[in-house]
Amino acid sequence: MVMPYVEAAKCTFVTLIDQQNRLSELFGFKAVPNVVVINEDGTIAGKQFGNFDIRRASDFAMLSDWLRSGPANNKDSPDNKETAIETHNYAIMLFQEGMKQVEDNNVNEAMRLWRLAVDVDPSNYVIRKQIWAIENPEKFYDEDVDYAWQNDQLKKGQ
Repeated sequence: MVMPYVEAAKCTFVTLIDQQNRLSELFGFKAVPNVVVINEDGTIAGKQFGNFDIRRASDFAMLSDWLRSGPANNKDSPDNKETAIETHNYAIMLFQEGMKQVEDNNVNEAMRLWRLAVDVDPSNYVIRKQIWAIENPEKFYDEDVDYAWQNDQLKKGQ
């Protein structure tokens, strides 16, 4: 679902779509959409986890600055305590198993696994969004993503 936005923005840089949520394991983020700018030498020029929207002028300016200026000192990923990592990784494993179930057209089992993942790691917004997108596609795949609705879901503990 990201490609129409990438094409509309006429991006000339490589865009990764992480269907298995492997980057969440690597960086420890729990929200999407994200941006990580990696220079050709492998250094991270900039990163923002969660609520990145290239259409927003401030985000576009930030990304442009990263692309011009090279490596920057950005805040590290969320808490890296061992138990937090183990919990997060278990939730990601459940998420990945759910993705396999979706590929096999077993959406009910995928939803069960994803709900368990949210129980394990309640702050994992990536997994919550996957559940919401299947249950409420109109909030995600119409012209604009309904971020206000998503925030309301969080407030309700959904």
